[in-house]
Amino acid sequence: MLNLDYHSIKNEARYFLSKNHKAMIYTATIIAIITSLPALFEDTDASLVDFLLRILLLTMPHGLVVASLKMVTGQENQLAVKEDSMTGLRRFKELFPTYFLVSICEFLPAVLVVLALSLSMGVSIMAMVSLSLDNLATGTLVIYFILILAVALYAFYITIILSFTGYVIETKGERKMAAIKDSYHMIHGHVWSLIKLFLSYLPWIILSALVDGFIVRGLGFLGPISVILGIVASAFIQAYFFSAEYQIGVAIFYMRIYNHEQGLDQSHEDVVEGEVVDDDNA
Repeated sequence: MLNLDYHSIKNEARYFLSKNHKAMIYTATIIAIITSLPALFEDTDASLVDFLLRILLLTMPHGLVVASLKMVTGQENQLAVKEDSMTGLRRFKELFPTYFLVSICEFLPAVLVVLALSLSMGVSIMAMVSLSLDNLATGTLVIYFILILAVALYAFYITIILSFTGYVIETKGERKMAAIKDSYHMIHGHVWSLIKLFLSYLPWIILSALVDGFIVRGLGFLGPISVILGIVASAFIQAYFFSAEYQIGVAIFYMRIYNHEQGLDQSHEDVVEGEVVDDDNA
């Protein structure tokens, strides 16, 4: 029977993480720091550098896919921090087309909301003839808020249903739209289970964002140094409390569905090496 209970997955993720905790944390930290580097150029005139860096680092998260798969398939001793954290860059040519398509799918809602806001602004200007400015402003703000909220939720949903794309690349050898479609089909019907797994880490995600913001604003007089300190501190908190364990959880989630598809239901779903994983003691 396919068990996708997020408590069970989190317990198993903690178990696997404990088998090579240091290497997985280091790998996740390095990837988080490098993928955050474009933040150094966000408030500067180097917008082109920011854009090029984001393109170059698009495949960087694939290192977590490779590392987490090693952790859940009995290859935890083969996890190499330097090699695995740089997998996305080393295999850039191979991985880029697929990750580029994924990014298009994820950012398409943002493009649509910009178009919708632009259209609504035009409509609002036309409506000024028949509405008071106060009513117009209130109505416009409400519309904007609803649109932005709807797009944010939809973008999050897209990100979730494409979470398996990297794992499909590694286990099935599929690329581009084939990998994206397979990710969608595999997670279809199980989206809420993965969302619950993600939301269970929400406090740590918020904490890392607060730490980053506090350091950048509190030490703003240091200029770029404050941004670097914020990136490093936030990356470590993410890796230690969230991303390493969560990514292993996603790998477990994926492997349970993959094994189920292959008719291999006797996996580590409720029992890890012959021992029941207890949620309270994990």
